[in-house]
Amino acid sequence: MLLFPKLAGLVLIVLINGETPDSTVGQTVGPDGPQPPPTVTSDPLDITVHETPDRVSISTVGQTVGPDGPQPPPTVTSDPLDTTVQAPCILTLQPPKVVVKYGDKASANCSTTTDHIGMGWEASQGPVDMKDDVQLITWSVDSLVEWGIKPFCFMNPNPDKQCKVHLNVTIYKTPESVSISTVNHTGPMIEGGQYELQCDIQNVAPAELLTVSWFKGDTLVNKETFANSIKTPVNRSATLQISPSRADDGAQYRCEAELDLGPEGPQPPPTVTSDPLNITVHYKPVIDCSNWTPLINTSLDSFPFAVMGKPQWRTKWHQGTSRIPSTKRLSKKDSGQYSYCASNKIGSECCATNITVEYGPEFDCPSEYESREHTLFLANCNVTASPEADVSWSRDGRNVERPHNLTRRDNGLYKVTAQNKHGTEHHVLTINVLYGPEIESGDESVEVYEGRDVTLSCTTEGNPEPEVKWSFNNQSKTTGGRQTTLTISGATPADGGEYTCTATNTFGSQTKRIFLVVKGRRLITDVNVGCSSYSLCNHM
Repeated sequence: MLLFPKLAGLVLIVLINGETPDSTVGQTVGPDGPQPPPTVTSDPLDITVHETPDRVSISTVGQTVGPDGPQPPPTVTSDPLDTTVQAPCILTLQPPKVVVKYGDKASANCSTTTDHIGMGWEASQGPVDMKDDVQLITWSVDSLVEWGIKPFCFMNPNPDKQCKVHLNVTIYKTPESVSISTVNHTGPMIEGGQYELQCDIQNVAPAELLTVSWFKGDTLVNKETFANSIKTPVNRSATLQISPSRADDGAQYRCEAELDLGPEGPQPPPTVTSDPLNITVHYKPVIDCSNWTPLINTSLDSFPFAVMGKPQWRTKWHQGTSRIPSTKRLSKKDSGQYSYCASNKIGSECCATNITVEYGPEFDCPSEYESREHTLFLANCNVTASPEADVSWSRDGRNVERPHNLTRRDNGLYKVTAQNKHGTEHHVLTINVLYGPEIESGDESVEVYEGRDVTLSCTTEGNPEPEVKWSFNNQSKTTGGRQTTLTISGATPADGGEYTCTATNTFGSQTKRIFLVVKGRRLITDVNVGCSSYSLCNHM
């Protein structure tokens, strides 16, 4: 801010803020005047800076009074203001930053576009003496071994001034070795335990640019960096806390040390990886338990569901409170609830499994069944199978329904078929339906001519087969047992009368009456057969 002398109670204030200056005119009215004091601000004033000659001028302050004020507006012009602008100190480094491996060659150029009386390099290794006749000078070292080196390029634009610019130099050294180990532990790990892995990095620099990455398999699990300003090689260690599960058994951990040297450094960044650390995790057995449907005669030690555990486990079987040997072969009577347990030195686990022994169809069925007609079919014909079998009945090669309310039509030979996924079995069953005698027709009357033969019929049905007896006028006639016909040869009037047929079996009897009428002889004249007297023609 520049202050100018008071002019008739006015103060001219010129503000220079690095851009286009503004100016403000304020009237000094003292503490008794209006507060804040009345001010009028000018339009912006452009300032031009010239390198040669070194002079800056400020001119013309105008008071803004508006169109109603005097025209042109009142103005006051200051005396010239001279200022000196020094020539800039311009030094350019190429590259501006150097990243070099310890012991390798390093170099950088320093250049300027301004006049000077000398320029050079100052460095604890490879300094370059000042030269006055160059615009570019190079710092170069064949084998850079000075840790923490801070070279800078300098230039003297005149005897009273020196300007300089520092070269950012990073010297790095990749780790001599990277190794991984467990802390205070050897041997297998226990599931759920807390363990510490350590990654040791030997002789690396600079440590502040070191990143240690932890991997499980190919999965990145953690990263660690180090806040350290030491430029020389150091040893560093990183740790990782783990709590392994059974899924981690056999997992490989490794650590990777990487120097992130920025875009000026080698690409990709130098990396050293440890050998893998294989971990072994011990855990109690876990049983993939489910119900089991083994085939008959399968041994218990064929239990197909997986058991996982480490170290190796032992198994036991129990049914109720009874210990069952694992070599036991299962019969169809062994279905039921079992307990299967596996144990090792870490712990044990049991599972309850329902075992259903499966087998093909087996019949428990008689070969014959006998019952009275109109009774329910109650044959103890059972089929056992696991899983349950499909049962069908057939008779004379045709599928039929299983008999229910027996009738005489159900008599016969049946084939019963049972089938499930383990096989098919057949059984033959004879059904014998018992019922009392039945004579086909009722009472009847039969006529015969005297002297002719006549046969009386008594057709009967029954199971068991009925015994048939004949009687004449209430007198038994011997017929030899189950004879259903009675023949009378050369019938006479004495043979006429009531004949009785009686059919009898275990379940009852039935009687039929036949009335035989014997007619007298008659004269038959038949010129064709030559009968001309009382005779009996057999064909009549």
